Amino acid sequence: MIPLRLDEVAALAEGRLTTAPSADEITGVKVDSRKVEPGDLFVALGRGADFLAEALQRGAAATLRKPSSSTTSSFAFSWSVSRLMAVITSPWRVDT
Repeated sequence: MIPLRLDEVAALAEGRLTTAPSADEITGVKVDSRKVEPGDLFVALGRGADFLAEALQRGAAATLRKPSSSTTSSFAFSWSVSRLMAVITSPWRVDT
């Protein structure tokens, strides 16, 4: 995966992005906190929000979860995560 800057992640996905100290990019994405590796973005789907701290302890560069406010539905959050994943995995994305 081509690294993606955290400001790009924030612009692409609706949700609450929490970054680790000194992190400025992600190098992978995981939805299972037990599989997080250093540099990953942990996307908390479903009950994943219960494992944010664990993901950061395992070296996640950032975590992304549904916003605290109820104004964003689970569907809207899932849609924005899908959009983020499409950009991350796009073969047309150019490393700049």
